[in-house]
Amino acid sequence: MDEKELKTLRNLIEEVMYAHTKKEAEEHLKRLKFIFSGMKGTMDPYFWGKLGQAITAAKEASGNEKNKERLISFVEQYWSEFKTGIQQS
Repeated sequence: MDEKELKTLRNLIEEVMYAHTKKEAEEHLKRLKFIFSGMKGTMDPYFWGKLGQAITAAKEASGNEKNKERLISFVEQYWSEFKTGIQQS
């Protein structure tokens, strides 16, 4: 996976988690899930799972959530594990 692909994924995750409403996040989430599903089998399942966790946490963080900061910290943690693993493989 190259830097451009990583940047695209990261931008979509940010669009989802910082969306002001769940509805606003939907379009970006659909695109993100499409890309994610196409990646299955192309990388270590552990790192693919970490990306999935980051996407799920981003979805939960979208909108006006009370614990948004906490959910964003989960996104950051999962993303960091995914990115580090992908760059090392």
